[in-house]
Amino acid sequence: MFSKNGSGLQCRVSKALVSVALAAVMALLPHVASAEYLGLIAGREATPEKTSKLSAELGIVTGELEGVDYQNIALRLNYRYTPKMVITGTIGRGELGESNGVPFGVGVLYHLSNQRITDVVEIAGTASYHRGSYDLGGSDEDINALALGILISGVKPIMRNGMAWYSSVGFQNVDVDVSSSDSSSDFGLGGGVVLPTGVGNAYLGFEYFDSLTIGLGIRYFVY
Repeated sequence: MFSKNGSGLQCRVSKALVSVALAAVMALLPHVASAEYLGLIAGREATPEKTSKLSAELGIVTGELEGVDYQNIALRLNYRYTPKMVITGTIGRGELGESNGVPFGVGVLYHLSNQRITDVVEIAGTASYHRGSYDLGGSDEDINALALGILISGVKPIMRNGMAWYSSVGFQNVDVDVSSSDSSSDFGLGGGVVLPTGVGNAYLGFEYFDSLTIGLGIRYFVY
């Protein structure tokens, strides 16, 4: 009898811990800080022809969400499907407070080469979907993130060494997949610089969606 009661109490405590953990994550959703939540910052120019047909990059995103540390280290592959379109695939190792996850996702960038807004910048549309399973109080729960945005970069470099700038404006929707799922939508902006390295390029930038996220990475041109 004692063992049975003990098991029941342990079960109720476990459920309570899961509920608290999920409530904490849901409370953070209005303050998610990355345009590609569970992914990397843009870290690129709007023109696909300035990169190789296939490239691989290693990047890190770090920030703080309402006092809770957030970090994601990820590998992103980029494939230039057409002269105007780049398809991406990402997998990482993320930390959200005390919970760990392995987020992954896909994305696309489409260069608007015929835009007539101005001739001093290049513009591209971006879209991505990421998903991650995190251990929250002993229970694995899925987080889904959809992001849409506009990427803008200068036609000419800003320095003789080829350093270029980019900026972004985006919208994201994040859902926690639980029995009573919660979601949040937000707008934000970002920016950064891209520097040629000889075998690819490196980038450093930020994104702000109610909170600040800093990201950096290095991209290798495979072919």
